[in-house]
Amino acid sequence: MKRWSLFLVVVGLSGCASMAPMNGADRAAEARIQKWQERRESGKARDNLQEIDTFLSERSSPRYQQAARLERAMALLDDGRIAESEKTFRSVRETSLGREPALVARAEWGLSFTSEKQGDDFRSLAHVMSAENMSMSLPAEIGKVELPVRKALILQKLGKSSEAAVALKKADQGLREVLSDPKTNYNPDWMARLNYQMGSALSGEVTEENFQGLIQAQRFSQVYLLKSMASAHPVWAPKALEALRKNYADFWQFLIYAPTPSGVDPAVAQREKRQWQIPRLSEFLEILESAQLYTPVRGDMANSWQKNFHALVDDLRDKTRAVLYSSSETTILTEESRLLNGLRRGGGPSKTPVTTPANKDPNL
Repeated sequence: MKRWSLFLVVVGLSGCASMAPMNGADRAAEARIQKWQERRESGKARDNLQEIDTFLSERSSPRYQQAARLERAMALLDDGRIAESEKTFRSVRETSLGREPALVARAEWGLSFTSEKQGDDFRSLAHVMSAENMSMSLPAEIGKVELPVRKALILQKLGKSSEAAVALKKADQGLREVLSDPKTNYNPDWMARLNYQMGSALSGEVTEENFQGLIQAQRFSQVYLLKSMASAHPVWAPKALEALRKNYADFWQFLIYAPTPSGVDPAVAQREKRQWQIPRLSEFLEILESAQLYTPVRGDMANSWQKNFHALVDDLRDKTRAVLYSSSETTILTEESRLLNGLRRGGGPSKTPVTTPANKDPNL
């Protein structure tokens, strides 16, 4: 069975028909690089640094040396050493230019991360697009899935939501194609990370202008976060839970605490606010109810992140319904206001009339 190579650019190198057959040293080098990549997928890239430095001090094929340097650059990035990481990616790109397109594409991809860390999203997008132009030299899981996901995330940050959605749908289609290969035996760490990234790509601050776009994106992308959470991966499942929690909190904050219109009678302002809220709250409720469909059939099958998430959804669903179906009043009442309103309309909380004792007439 084919085992996915994650970022394994050496697959393209060792599989090249023009190369001589692999020898024992090449196979050992490829195995070491694959081990570093699998460790990185599990969220422990920085643990690779010492082993990579040892490997680079040994005499091995230049191709594997450059592939190892790419892994070192990713480990440096994970360790927060952005300038060193960028320098290494650039060096690999320049060394491999015109000879190893897979290494060049991988270096461009890596530079998109360093540029993003430096706050330059336009440069980050340029690096992604450069890698995209060489995507045919990369494994399908990178060229068809990882690159468009990365592109979607950066486009969203740049405020290009419609283009980001197109890129994410391209990644979704690419993932379906890759998974349809009967020889595919995907790495679960890779899948957990990918689902998290696909689910997070279209998030952003909720405003009146982008509410419709974000609520539609949430309907599509939350499925990936739910899958990442279901994986129970120790790194990506909690990240997926936190992403969903933040997205829902942002929608709730926007919908419930929206300011009332100014310059009009307070009762009219409250009525207008409620008229504005109702259709948007209804859409938010649909998002919550669709997420509930992913509740494990048996509660004991849910992992801790799923249990926390579905408890959150149940709470938000009940609160949203309470606001939507509270009453036909023009205001959304607090518990205190609701009690006072009930006292005014119902004559008090007691349902049993109080019998006034008869006083004895002193004249009798």
